[in-house]
Amino acid sequence: METNSLFEISSSSISSLKCCSALLTTTVGVMEEVVKAADAAGIRDKVKILIGGAPVTQEYCDKIGADAYTLDAASVADAALNLV
Repeated sequence: METNSLFEISSSSISSLKCCSALLTTTVGVMEEVVKAADAAGIRDKVKILIGGAPVTQEYCDKIGADAYTLDAASVADAALNLV
């Protein structure tokens, strides 16, 4: 799914969380595209973007402006609860 489509769908629904996971370093860049697409769609202030996965770090989360980084999928639920 293209990132623009992701936020076209979001702006017409009640989803306020987007969770992205990368398993390979080659896919990490898409997370930054997701943040930029939320900005472009004008809904960045309405969605919280959580990122994680093996090649992802808190530093990268801060760099791209995502709302939270989690080390693993088990901790994403706790992070989400802290954001909403």
